[in-house]
Amino acid sequence: MKFIMFFLSIVFLSACASEKSNLITKDDPHYGWFLKIQKKIQPIWEDKVKSQVSALYDKGYSLAKTNESSSRVKLLVHVNSVGEVQDVSILESSHLELLDNTAIEAFKSNSPLPAPPQELIKNGIAALRWDFVLDK
Repeated sequence: MKFIMFFLSIVFLSACASEKSNLITKDDPHYGWFLKIQKKIQPIWEDKVKSQVSALYDKGYSLAKTNESSSRVKLLVHVNSVGEVQDVSILESSHLELLDNTAIEAFKSNSPLPAPPQELIKNGIAALRWDFVLDK
């Protein structure tokens, strides 16, 4: 079982209703900020999911992959100017409670995150889209 976490575009608070996203690449001026966040939250995601999935397998359960969305949770994360996580909401559920809850916990338990770049803050908040993927 392979665990992957990747991040998608920043969505400003004024555009929260939109799920538009662009893949962040190394050429993006904010790539370093996303990379710092990834390094902080990835261990929580991987450790918790591995232990929970292993416990399910030990009990005879499996995580049948019916389609791509069944193993991906899409979040919208609001962070204030000093990096404190203000809110985490699910834009699209994986339909697996343990994955959804672990993704949310990865952000909430690691607050504060690195402070967002000033140009990403609107009305005191920077909002970002983040996807967690379980790739089996």
